[in-house]
Amino acid sequence: MLKLGYLGPEGTFSHEAAEIASATRYKLVPFRPISSVLEAFRNCEVQRAIVPLENLIEGEVSQTVDHLISNGNSQNLQITGELLLAIRQTLVAKPGTRLEDIKRITSHIQGLGQCRRFLSQYNWEEIEVASTAQAAKMVAESSDKDLAAIASGKAAELYHLEVISSDIGDSIKNITRFIILGGPAPRPTGEDRTTIFFVTRNQTGALFQALGVFFYQGINLTKITSRTAKTEMGEYVFWIDADGHRDDPAIRIAIKQLQERFTQKIWVAGSYPKAK
Repeated sequence: MLKLGYLGPEGTFSHEAAEIASATRYKLVPFRPISSVLEAFRNCEVQRAIVPLENLIEGEVSQTVDHLISNGNSQNLQITGELLLAIRQTLVAKPGTRLEDIKRITSHIQGLGQCRRFLSQYNWEEIEVASTAQAAKMVAESSDKDLAAIASGKAAELYHLEVISSDIGDSIKNITRFIILGGPAPRPTGEDRTTIFFVTRNQTGALFQALGVFFYQGINLTKITSRTAKTEMGEYVFWIDADGHRDDPAIRIAIKQLQERFTQKIWVAGSYPKAK
């Protein structure tokens, strides 16, 4: 059976996403942290991987994006699918714990960041750990009743914790976008997304001209952001998501023009069906 790597342990939101993506076709293998999931995939320890890419509240997941950038154009690091998962953050603690007993709160950095409005009501010490499920496990194994965690309802069940407060996230519409790595390159479906990274040439109007390529080809861009290239000060990598498949004529022309005229480096991270 093929193996699918995800950010563990059991009970993380990544575990939920992995179960949905797998549909029992793969053996699920947990890793910690996200960088270990990606390294395991790159080293062929697993044949597929699912990792969080961005969250509605907290934005891009740095470990994932940085890995895609630093391993740019790697043929075995291609995005072949995406999945959208609704995130419901809950405050969990040992049974019998009251809200007024809590003095410390633990979670993944994204979990803490997604619940700022709730946390601002309390002067709790924050403890960052590798995953929300690890936070739940930490509370379950602790003898202290002043410790609570932000985790999923599933993690609360798994570690026999009590839900003190539900839906504590800053937005009830909170969603995390996961990407799937590995497997055959998907064929065009007519409802696709293409993820592209590029570094512009050092010339006036380079970014304007690069984006204009998509406008003139009638291609809709659903995301554009930049990250430091980590090579020298002032050099940035641009990340765009474009509607369409790399095999579509318009996308092919746009990529060719970018390569020849406006970028010093460009790589396509994958074309894949849009998540429903």
